[in-house]
Amino acid sequence: RGRLLLKRLWVIGAWPWLSWRSFLATSKSQVSHMVRWFILPDGRLPKPLEMYRSLLFLIFGSILSGMAPWLLLGAICGEMMIWLALQLCQVIRYFKSPFD
Repeated sequence: RGRLLLKRLWVIGAWPWLSWRSFLATSKSQVSHMVRWFILPDGRLPKPLEMYRSLLFLIFGSILSGMAPWLLLGAICGEMMIWLALQLCQVIRYFKSPFD
């Protein structure tokens, strides 16, 4: 009974990856075509001289997955700092001295 539960949990966890793999194998979309071009050129395993495609895919994937979250976090923090500066300007204008 416990093994069946573990198998079901494994299938539930692996289901998105399996559906993504099936999508890439059967879809005619531009995304799946581009991913297949990087990984399997001409629908076969790459020859040694074609391994640069897989290497480029790994490099771009690691750069985007490593940098994109930090770029997004930096943009959000920048917007928050701009909002905070504008709120500070409102406070300064509200408490302005009548003697200025």
